[in-house]
Amino acid sequence: MAAALAADEPIWRIAAEKINATVGAVLCVFVFLYYVDVACVILPWLSYSVPGTLHLMLLTATTGLALFCYFKCMVVNPGRVPPGWQPDTEPQAAPVQEVKKKDGAPRYCKKCNHYKPPRSHHCRVCNRCVLRMDHHCPWVNNCIGHANYRSFFLLLVYCSMALLHTSWLLISHVVHIVRSARMASVVRVGPKATPVALEAGTSQHLLLHIGLQALAIAVALPTSIAVVSLLTWHVRMVATNKTTIEHAEVSLSLGASVYLCTNS
Repeated sequence: MAAALAADEPIWRIAAEKINATVGAVLCVFVFLYYVDVACVILPWLSYSVPGTLHLMLLTATTGLALFCYFKCMVVNPGRVPPGWQPDTEPQAAPVQEVKKKDGAPRYCKKCNHYKPPRSHHCRVCNRCVLRMDHHCPWVNNCIGHANYRSFFLLLVYCSMALLHTSWLLISHVVHIVRSARMASVVRVGPKATPVALEAGTSQHLLLHIGLQALAIAVALPTSIAVVSLLTWHVRMVATNKTTIEHAEVSLSLGASVYLCTNS
């Protein structure tokens, strides 16, 4: 089974093939938010003090783990159907294979020309059947299925932690700048912690870093809400042992049943 799930090509070649405009944009967001948080907030504001070092270590750890899981989601084969797989034809007291809704025959994929194991589905984007397929994720340019769902779930966990941490640091630093401006004191900006006297007027150096932080907040806050919401959804799916496709199928069947009952 492990051999069937292994990639046929080197990982570096798969990664190169998977990178497109969407994946490139996601990686740019990773780099941009990490850079702004470190260079514009942690180093100039907290420096290498104990709180600053702890924030830097935590943010680096969660961002690094999120990137690791992101690449695993992107390059790992989500789960291919084993070659020559056949449904069990022996009679069983409690059959476990899924059957067609109409005639009760085993599920068969006409596009891949083979039988479908339980909980597998055909992805029209990847043009293949995927074991325990959850969904096709354009953000990683890959399907999420049996072999990479764990990496996807951990990606949501680490991304949520990193994004919430980033948003909190950015907003806290903005509050610090506003308070310093009211007291006409000095604010340190940039990775070298260059002091800028606010009473002397707003310099271009300070405006640049304020603009970067404003853009980072505009990116981090909605992304945090989206990723945390998605994590909450998948916690529910794991708790109920369902995939996103299975939940959608149940919802559609219940909707159709209600429609038939109300119109009968």
